[in-house]
Amino acid sequence: MAFTPRTWVARLVQYPGRRRLTLTGNTNEYDVARSEGSITAAGDVISAENLNDLENRIYTAIDAAGSQFVILGHYATLSALQTAHATGSAGNAYSVGTVTPYDVYVWGVDAAAWQDVGPIASTKGDKGDTGDAATIAVGTVTTGAAGSSATVTNSGTTGAAVFDFAIPQGTTGATGAAGEKGEKGDSGTSFTILGLYATLSALQTAHPTGSAGNAYAVGTAESNTIYNWDIGTSAWVNIGNLQGIQGVAGNAATIAVGTVTTGAAGSEASINNSGTTSAAVFDFAIPQGSKGDKGDKGDTGESGLYQQLTTGTELLPNKKYDFGEVGTLTLTLSAPTAGVANEYVFSFKSGSTATTLSLPSGVKWLGGSAPTIAINKSYLVAIVYADSEYRVISGEF
Repeated sequence: MAFTPRTWVARLVQYPGRRRLTLTGNTNEYDVARSEGSITAAGDVISAENLNDLENRIYTAIDAAGSQFVILGHYATLSALQTAHATGSAGNAYSVGTVTPYDVYVWGVDAAAWQDVGPIASTKGDKGDTGDAATIAVGTVTTGAAGSSATVTNSGTTGAAVFDFAIPQGTTGATGAAGEKGEKGDSGTSFTILGLYATLSALQTAHPTGSAGNAYAVGTAESNTIYNWDIGTSAWVNIGNLQGIQGVAGNAATIAVGTVTTGAAGSEASINNSGTTSAAVFDFAIPQGSKGDKGDKGDTGESGLYQQLTTGTELLPNKKYDFGEVGTLTLTLSAPTAGVANEYVFSFKSGSTATTLSLPSGVKWLGGSAPTIAINKSYLVAIVYADSEYRVISGEF
């Protein structure tokens, strides 16, 4: 801190030089005491305490004034400085005050405290030469992470500044109120899903081009994305999946077998729902085979309709199997016959314990999942092979 002179006070008494002599009892020996009369001012005592204080103040002021320091900032009061910087290092300094010239406080290493070295002021210098006009330009503007601090960085120089801004992204706001219902839009373009491919590249390889309204599912039967042919970009465009929001629970659907008719030789096999979407009745039309040339008499074959109570049965196409009442029924399918429609038909009865039915993993149930098999019910199941897929239609009767 700066050295602050102390004003020493003189002792003012009525009789400054008067002393009282008192015999001690020894020959020519006296005790001397002041007898100054009335005392106007006691004055400052020249003592070891006062002299040591003077020494310390001189030492501290010389030590602080002789150090090199850098003014790192400004505070209105000393207490504000001490709160912000309880300690410092050699050479640290801050200006303190509200009126110029400000006092400068430096960190006293020996005293371990902020010490006032007085104000620093200089006389006004001569006016300098006119400098080059500074320039300011905007550099990059980037978006920071939500919650981060905004920053401005000068990537140029002090005379040709280029400010780069980083502005944080705002946090997600609360969901706003629903807007008003918009006007009815124009009719959209319909499309038809023509098949399923495992990957987009497989679709592009099989169909490099398409036509308006063409669409394919890409993925699996359970989870897929629809790609529509865009005639504007001449490319397959992802339009998302067709799953809507979950609706309210509906009534359990029922499936029943209606008519089974024999079609003309060479006609297409068909399955028509003569019921409704929630109470389906499937009518089957299975074409009769063309009459062939009479062949040689063959060996006696297995009956087309037979009862089997064990598991692990392999079904042949275009035959009907009746397994009666079974607790567990595990079936496999033999390879389809080329050139004709292939249908695997079987029936079974679920007794007092519901039958456990297992089919090959590649077989797909109509509606996406197998129905729940109830107790004391009879079932007729038809598996149709078409478009390289096995699709199941089950009926309860």
